[in-house]
Amino acid sequence: MRNENGKWREKNTGLKKSENFFRENNFLGLNFYKKLSMHISRNINTAFTLLELLIVIAIIATLAGLLLPALQGAKEISRRIVCIGNFKQLGASFSLYVQDVQEGYYPPYYYGPVGNRYFATSCLVKNEYAKGTSFLCPSLKRTSSRIAREIFWKTGTESASINNVNWPYPDYGYNYKYIGTAAPAQPARISQIIRPSSTVLLADVALNTNTDEWITDTGYIQLEGKFETGTTRAFLYPRHSGSGNILWIDGHASSERMGFGPAAYENNIFSDHTEGSSGNIWDRF
Repeated sequence: MRNENGKWREKNTGLKKSENFFRENNFLGLNFYKKLSMHISRNINTAFTLLELLIVIAIIATLAGLLLPALQGAKEISRRIVCIGNFKQLGASFSLYVQDVQEGYYPPYYYGPVGNRYFATSCLVKNEYAKGTSFLCPSLKRTSSRIAREIFWKTGTESASINNVNWPYPDYGYNYKYIGTAAPAQPARISQIIRPSSTVLLADVALNTNTDEWITDTGYIQLEGKFETGTTRAFLYPRHSGSGNILWIDGHASSERMGFGPAAYENNIFSDHTEGSSGNIWDRF
C-alpha cells in the first residue's frame, strides 16, 4: 500500500510539473499571443516606410547617374585601345608588304580599270599580310549599313572578289595623295620618306559626300590631308571622345586631339602643308 501510494504520489507530482510547465510557457494561452503580437509589432516598426523606400531609390538613381558617364568613358577608352592595336597590326602589315611585294614602294590606294580594280586593302588581305578585322574600329555606330560592312570585313574578305564594293570602305583612311598615290603617278618609296615617325599613314576618318553630308558610321580609303568641300572623300574624324587615332609611317600609333570637320585641320599638327616643312606630317619629303 505504501509502495503503491508512493508510486501514485510520484506520478501525481510529475503531472503537476507538466501542468506548471505549460502554465508558465502558456503555449496556447494569452502569453503566446502577447509574444506573437510583440514580435509582429517589432518587425513592422523596423520595416521601410514608403517615404524611406523612395529616398533610397532616389539615392541609388543619383549614384547611377554619376557613375554612368564614368562607365561609358571607360568603355570608350577600351575601344580606343583596341583601335590603336588595329593600327599597330596594320603598320606591321604595310611594312612587310612594302618590303616583300612592292620593292620598297607603298601600295597605291587603287590601281586597274573599273571592273578590275585593286585597292590597297584588298592587296593586303588577299596576299595574307592583314586580316579584314584589322580594318574595323569598334567605336563606329552600328547602323544597318555598318553591320553589313562588319560582316564583310569579319567573314567575307577571303571569298570576296577584287570587285567587291566594300574594299574601298575600311574604317581607316589611307594617306593616298602623298603616300599611296595612284597611277600614273608613283606611290612613295619608303627610302624617300624623310620623317617616318611624323608622317601619316592611316587615320580615323568619316566620309563626307560631294553634297557635304557627313556619314560618320562609314570610313573611306581616301584620306584627305586638308579639308575640302564638294568632294566625296574621307576626312579626319575624332571618333574617340574628341580624339582620333593616327598610324605613322614608322609603325607607331597615337591618339591626337582634333576638332570635327574643318576644325580637324585648323591650328594643330595637321594644318601645315608647306612642302619641305618639318611640320608637314602629310608629305613624304
